Amino acid sequence: MVGFTAGRSCVTQLVEVLDIIGSHLDNGCQINTVYLDMSKAFDRVSHQKLINKLRQNGFGGNIFQSKKCKIMHTTRKRKRPESAYHLGGSPLVCTKTEKDLGVCISDNLSWSKQVSEACSRANRPLGFVRRNSRTIRNARIRQTYIHTCFI
Repeated sequence: MVGFTAGRSCVTQLVEVLDIIGSHLDNGCQINTVYLDMSKAFDRVSHQKLINKLRQNGFGGNIFQSKKCKIMHTTRKRKRPESAYHLGGSPLVCTKTEKDLGVCISDNLSWSKQVSEACSRANRPLGFVRRNSRTIRNARIRQTYIHTCFI
């Protein structure tokens, strides 16, 4: 709910939550995170009503699509104790990675998937330039082409 608090952002929320999770992992704990699909929730009710409902823990109405909701067991233990969670009578699917505010969160807090995706996105323009500049023989024209592609 930090994203709805004046002066606080969703990025602040994500950093704070990851810090808390990391601290618990450092102490040997396991964190079970439930990712709820609220994509339609903001279209159906006002933000203030949604905040009130969440604060009361009364997820009234059909605002969560349980088929899209997931559970992530975050731990550094070799043997993972996994609990089953249900929403609306349906079991939640266990996930190893989940995107949270555009950031790939993994069940061991490894950043390898996030880094891999960022590198892939960064390499796309390079591949475009390589494919399209092969036929340019003049070094000065090629350099100008490459420079203009990245501006």
